Order: sequence, then C-alpha cells, then structure tokens
Amino acid sequence: NACASAVALGEALYTWYRHEPVAFALGVHAASEATSVKEFLAWYDVFLKFPEYRFLRDTPQFEYMRAHFVHEPDHINHTRTCVTRYLDVLPGHGTLLREGAERYLDLYQEMFHELDTLIFK
Repeated sequence: NACASAVALGEALYTWYRHEPVAFALGVHAASEATSVKEFLAWYDVFLKFPEYRFLRDTPQFEYMRAHFVHEPDHINHTRTCVTRYLDVLPGHGTLLREGAERYLDLYQEMFHELDTLIFK
C-alpha cells in the first residue's frame, strides 16, 4: 500500500457503498469519477513512459489503463447527468449527496498530501 491514508480511503469506500444511504454513496461516487478523469489520463502516460513497468499500449496487461484512458472522460459527463436526474426526482437528497462528495474529497486530499510528503519531502 502506498500510504496509510490510501488504506483509510479504501476502507471508507467499502463502508460508504455498503452502509450509507444511496444519496451519500452517489455523492462519493460522483466525486470519485471527477477525480478519476485526471488520474487516468496522467497515469496512462506515466505507465508508458517508464520501461520498468513493462507496459505497452497493446498488451493485455495494459488494457485496464487503456480502457479508462479512452472512456473516463465520458464518465464525468454521465455522472453529471445521473446526479442531475437523481436530484430532479429526489431534490431533498442534495445535502446528503454533497456530504458524500465532500467526505470523499477530504480523504482524497489527505491521501495526496501524505503521498506528497512521502515522495518529495
């Protein structure tokens, strides 16, 4: 595991998706999709840049990254549509949805601060 806060984020995701209300989990997932767009585009280049990772664009091992590189930008648009439609039907769930997104982003930011400290300081 890269760092303790990454483990904490993974454990929180497990709990949030299984034990929190749907609106909260949808907020978590929407925030996750928003951050994934930049992550996958960056990681795609990183994994190809270093030969020690042994990834080539057309190898089966790289398919997961390639698929996300290709499709991830559409996910944020679909997420936006999904959240909008959800709130059209259940407008009272907006606060809970926002809370889920904010909780995810708090842990996500914590993870990157920890990684920054571990790698660069």
